[in-house]
Amino acid sequence: DIHMNKKIKINAEVMKRVIWVLTILWMGIIFYFSRQPAELSLDASGEILVQMNQIGEDDIHNISDRRVWNLHYFIRKLAHFVLYCGLGFLMVFSIASIKYRPYISYIIAWLAASLYGILDEWHQNFIPGRGATLADMKLDAVSALAGVVIAAVIIELWRLYNYKKELKHVKE
Repeated sequence: DIHMNKKIKINAEVMKRVIWVLTILWMGIIFYFSRQPAELSLDASGEILVQMNQIGEDDIHNISDRRVWNLHYFIRKLAHFVLYCGLGFLMVFSIASIKYRPYISYIIAWLAASLYGILDEWHQNFIPGRGATLADMKLDAVSALAGVVIAAVIIELWRLYNYKKELKHVKE
C-alpha cells in the first residue's frame, strides 16, 4: 500500500512537469507564429484558405479583393482564438498543480494567459509589417477565458464525479 501511494505521488509529479512543459511549448508556438513578418503570416493564412478551397493560389496576396481579405482576417482571428483558448486551458492545469484553490487557479490562469497575449501583441510592434492592436489583446483575453472555462468545467465535473463515487462508497 505504501509502495502504491509512492508510485501515485511520483506519477502526479511527472504529470505536473509534463503539463508545465506542454504549457511552455504552447507559449513557444504562439511566439513562433507572432514573430513571423506580415508577409509570411499572410502566406500561412493564405495556404490554409487554399487548402480549404476558399481561394486559389493566385489569390493569396490579393487582399484588395474584399472577400479574400475577409477570409484572411477570419483565419487570423480563428488562430488567435485557438491559440489562446489552448493557452488558457493548459494554464489552468499548470497553475492548479501549484495547489491553489480551484477558483484562484482559474483566475490566475486567465490573468497569466491574458498577460501573455498583451506581451505577445507588444512584441509584434518589432516585427516587420506587424503591430499591436487592442482588438487582438481583447480577443486573446476572451479566448483565454474560454479555455479556462472549458478546463474549469472538466475539473469541476471530475470533482463532482469523484465526490459522488466517494459518497456511494461510504454508503456501502
